[in-house]
This record gives sequence, C-alpha cells and structure tokens, in this order.
Amino acid sequence: MQVLLKFVVVIVWLAHGAAAQDDARIERMQTVFDSWLGQNKSQGVAAVAFKGVQVASLDGGLKPDTPVELASVSKSITAICAASLVKDGMLAYSDTVLGRLGRGPDTSVASLITHSSGLVVDVTQSLMLRTLDKPKDSAPDVLDAIGPAEGAVGVYAYNNVNYALLGLLIENAANAPYEDTCRHRVLEPAGATGTASPRSGASLSWGDGI
Repeated sequence: MQVLLKFVVVIVWLAHGAAAQDDARIERMQTVFDSWLGQNKSQGVAAVAFKGVQVASLDGGLKPDTPVELASVSKSITAICAASLVKDGMLAYSDTVLGRLGRGPDTSVASLITHSSGLVVDVTQSLMLRTLDKPKDSAPDVLDAIGPAEGAVGVYAYNNVNYALLGLLIENAANAPYEDTCRHRVLEPAGATGTASPRSGASLSWGDGI
C-alpha cells in the first residue's frame, strides 16, 4: 500500500505541474518518475492531463497498451459475482463459511465482502510468494492456513483472506470453478475479456490475476 500511495502522489503532482506546459518542469517530472521506478525495480508509463486533456506523457519503459499485474483488481469482480449469485437465490449474504463449507470461520458473506469479518491475520502474503507462476487456485490453502477470527466482527479490517474465502463460497454456490462462474456472470455481460495471469492466477479471487 505504501508503494501505491507514492505512485498516486507522483501522478497528482504531475497533473498539477503540466498545467503550465513547462518543458523544463516536465523534464524534471520525468527524472522523478525514472527515479521512483528505479527504486522500485519496475517499469511504467504515465499520462499527464489537465482538465481532461492529455498534455504530456512520461516514458518509463512500458508501452501504454501492455497488460500488467494490478494489485487486488479482481476483488471488485469477486464482489459483483457473489452479489449476482445472491440475486439468483444461489447464495445469501447471511450464509457463513462454516455453514456452506463445513469448516472455517463462522463468518458471513456480507462481512467478507465488506472486510468486517474479524479476520485480521493475512496469511495470503506468504502464500502468494510461494504460488507465483503456479496458477493453481490457492484459495483452499488459505482456508487451511487461517486461524480463528481475532478482530472485532463488524469493524473494517482490509484482508485478502476475506476474498479468498469468498471465492470458495462462489465455487460452492455455483458448483463450478470461480473463474468460469465469474467470467460468465461479470466479465461477459460487461463485454470485458481477460484470462487468468500465468504469474499470479493462483490468487485470482483476491489478488492480481486478470
């Protein structure tokens, strides 16, 4: 999260500086952008806009149309997918992990979606490192690794575990793989396309992945 915030600050500053269309200032922005990418051992590209009009771009070694991994981009897909199953009567917001799967925490679909389940220890951080380049769904491993809820139920605490469990509940309710279910219910109706990432597809319901 700290890295993401740094990136946002840079973009805001860029947009502010571009208003004057000052070539020297944009060059300095490019220098800062290059430095930030170097420190994070990454590549990137940035568009500088003023009042909705692009006035400059910053080259960080990445083409604008290159697919990239984006942290937690699939959580929104998972939440919409779960909501569609609730709408069709295949799942209920009051259903619990324990009740549907026969094991795991007695926490509801609603609390998982809103990160208010009381689950605060994020076991996915270590699991994701071990599953990179191994696209087999690792949500079952998350369920095996978690302990009891240690936080206050109803209090917001962002945790990837919530959406790993939500992915398992989606599979249980639909009796089909998460990817197939959510592609049919979310991506296809929106006219969106995408495939599971060979790099981070194991964390498809909560992390990078598409």
